[in-house]
Amino acid sequence: VAQDRVRELLAAASAGQPLEVTVLCTDLDPWQGPPQGGGMPLDVHQWYGAKVVRLGLPGKPWDWHHDGEVERFCRDWFQRERFDEIEAHSLQILTAAPLRVALELGIPYRVVLHDGWWLSRLQFLTRDDGTAVDPADPLSDLDPEAPEDQRRAVIERRQDLLEILAGAQERLAVSESFAELYQRAGVRRVGVRRNRVPEPAAVAAGDRLQRNGDKGGGGGAAALRFCMVGGMAVHKGYAVL
Repeated sequence: VAQDRVRELLAAASAGQPLEVTVLCTDLDPWQGPPQGGGMPLDVHQWYGAKVVRLGLPGKPWDWHHDGEVERFCRDWFQRERFDEIEAHSLQILTAAPLRVALELGIPYRVVLHDGWWLSRLQFLTRDDGTAVDPADPLSDLDPEAPEDQRRAVIERRQDLLEILAGAQERLAVSESFAELYQRAGVRRVGVRRNRVPEPAAVAAGDRLQRNGDKGGGGGAAALRFCMVGGMAVHKGYAVL
């Protein structure tokens, strides 16, 4: 989805709009090797006219929401690059540190809400037993007997992330129902930007032929072939099948 968004911006730039696109992303397996002595591997290359900056970062638990190393990098980098605006997608490994810096430096930013990471330590708002957490209650994903320091950390996480969301120029959910979910959790003025999947013409024509059945052979409609792409996990919907 983020790649398609970059292509959309690059197309606008090629059509005459004065746009320069830079992508900040992560690399879990940097060619320089794992970080050593507090360093952070960095790679910069071009992709169809966009500058791609890849930070070599290790994976981290989804409940982490701030990386001090990323904050220090962005604080220096943002001031040197003088970005006019920022659009954030899935920040689970970068964490919300880039947007914390943007908020402090006064750089306008928008956030695309792809999942529940901003509301809960459980990114897909689903417990291991398949039951849903209450997105309006940050403590609903905790054991009722959780120690006080853990409860305090969860509340502080929610407050930090809601502050960053509140400072965004736009908050864009990927559907109306997901926008309503965020609004029930206390996030105001959530817009919608649906994910768009380009459909190659040749594939679409063949797919329509299969769905409609063989008109010339007199047969009925072809069977619907369903492919699930995702892990065998409750939050991916595997149990529904």
